[in-house]
Amino acid sequence: MNIKEIKLLLKKFYDGETSLEEENILNDFFSKNDMPYNLKPYQLQFEYYQQAKKDKISDTDFDKKILQKINQSKIVSINKSKKTFLYVISGIAASILLLIFFYVQLNNKPEINYSSRITDTYKDPKMAYNETKTALLSVSEKMNYGLYKMNDINKINKGIKDVYKISEFNKGINELNKLKSFNKAYKLLNNFRKVNK
Repeated sequence: MNIKEIKLLLKKFYDGETSLEEENILNDFFSKNDMPYNLKPYQLQFEYYQQAKKDKISDTDFDKKILQKINQSKIVSINKSKKTFLYVISGIAASILLLIFFYVQLNNKPEINYSSRITDTYKDPKMAYNETKTALLSVSEKMNYGLYKMNDINKINKGIKDVYKISEFNKGINELNKLKSFNKAYKLLNNFRKVNK
C-alpha cells in the first residue's frame, strides 16, 4: 500500500470513520521496521494501541466509573491574572472618566471675580468652621453627582462578566471534544470484546 493511501486511512482513522479491516491495514503497515521518517510518530502511536489491546481491565465497573466522572459537574474559575487584569483596566478607565468629567466641569463654569471676596482670615473660629463645612459639602455634592453618572460603568462590568461565562461554555465544549477519543476507545473496546467472544 502506498503512502498516500496510508495518509488517507490515517485521516479516516482520526475522524473515527475506519472499518476494522482498514484499522488492521494500518496496524500491519505500522508494525514494519522500515518506515518513512514523516510517519515515524504514527508508528509509535500504533505500537501503543497494540500494547493497549493486550492490557485487560480487571475492574468490572470500569465503564460505570468513567461515565460517573464524566457526568460530574466541574466549576472552572477565571485565572487570578485575568481578574487582576480586569481590575487594572477598570481602574484606569474610571480614572480617565473622572479626569474627563472634571475637565468638562471646569470648562463649563462661568468666570467669577473672586477678588472682591478675598479675606485673610475669619476672626470667629465658628464662622470659619461653618464656611469651610459649607464649601466642603458643596464640593462633595458636585463629586457625588459626577460619581452618580459613573454608575453606568457597572453595567459594562456586568457585561464583561457575562462574556466570561460564554468563554467557560467554550471550555466545556472543548472538554466535550475530548470525549471523541473516549468514544473511539469505547468502540474499540466493544469491537475487541465482540471479537474475543
